[in-house]
Amino acid sequence: MRARSRRCVMAIGVVVLLGALPSVAGADLINTPPDCLGSYNPYDYTQSALASCGVVASSAPTVSSLADGSTVYSYTLPKDGTVTLIDPPAGFDFTDATPSELRQYGLPPEPPTPDISAVESWESTLEGLQTPQPAPPFLIQSPYSAGVIYSNNWSGYIVFPSFGVGGAEVTYVEPSVSSCTSGSADLFWAGLGGWLNNYLGQDGTSWFDGGSNNYEAWEEVLPNQPSLVDLGFTIPAGHGVEAEVSWTPSSQSYDGFVDDTTNGNYQIWGFVGASAPGNSAEAVAERPSVDGSLTPLADFSSVRFESSTASSTSGQSEPFSSFSPNGSRDGLYMTTNGQSTGSLLAKPGAIGSGGSFTDDWDGCG
Repeated sequence: MRARSRRCVMAIGVVVLLGALPSVAGADLINTPPDCLGSYNPYDYTQSALASCGVVASSAPTVSSLADGSTVYSYTLPKDGTVTLIDPPAGFDFTDATPSELRQYGLPPEPPTPDISAVESWESTLEGLQTPQPAPPFLIQSPYSAGVIYSNNWSGYIVFPSFGVGGAEVTYVEPSVSSCTSGSADLFWAGLGGWLNNYLGQDGTSWFDGGSNNYEAWEEVLPNQPSLVDLGFTIPAGHGVEAEVSWTPSSQSYDGFVDDTTNGNYQIWGFVGASAPGNSAEAVAERPSVDGSLTPLADFSSVRFESSTASSTSGQSEPFSSFSPNGSRDGLYMTTNGQSTGSLLAKPGAIGSGGSFTDDWDGCG
């Protein structure tokens, strides 16, 4: 397998500042405000230009280096703490990583050797991470929060593994989304926790009516991060998406990655100092909230989840379809009031082999 570099996003406390390091992408930025109600790429504009639209951005990153040769870009966000992009040393081979390195960078553990099919799938995942995305000139905080509000904002499947939860991974095709009314939005994600509690780690892609961030990759750790953190790249409609999030109890940390499986673009992220996620794993289409109020659900027509998998902290892995219905696995129907009496907004179809299913849009809300 080819050696390649990779980038991860991690929350860390201290870095050593050095000089003569790679520059950050985005030297020629526009200083005039964008059309705040239109669709625009926030990374084409300066922080001051974005501020006129109410967008909160980090300062420029501090660029540093670690002893092993990794390049580090540290961003300070007003609400979400320190988020860091890391380029590991040149020539690092994913398949030669130790189990601890795989955990550190949010990559799934190697399955047991006898399970040839699982090993081949794991190798395919690592091969798909081809192009680490350039460090942006700053990171932005979305005004949206994924929240945890029962099924008045979630549609998809949730499982409660008897072995506990250490990871969730989904693959899906990025849907083509359109506005159903002003302010409508969608999130698609893999997650751990958040069911009947406020402890949730998740990542995926987003779409918002007006403004920035359409088809943007993002992560969020609740309650530590009160809003989505964009990962600095987009995955266009029609492209394949792989989103994975894992939990490591010993370090109280989440790690994960979002990968465009069509072109190999990806970002790896991490967050240290979080609370345990509870006992659930999810594959979800969601309407987010802004300042505590749910948005309308933008029209995604349908999104095809091609796989959904839950794993333990020791590496045991099972597709969502292997869990028993009505207890260990439940479908999530999104309604206007989170009850059967509400108007239906979105619903999952029957689950198939590998945890595959289609989630259908039914209404704006």
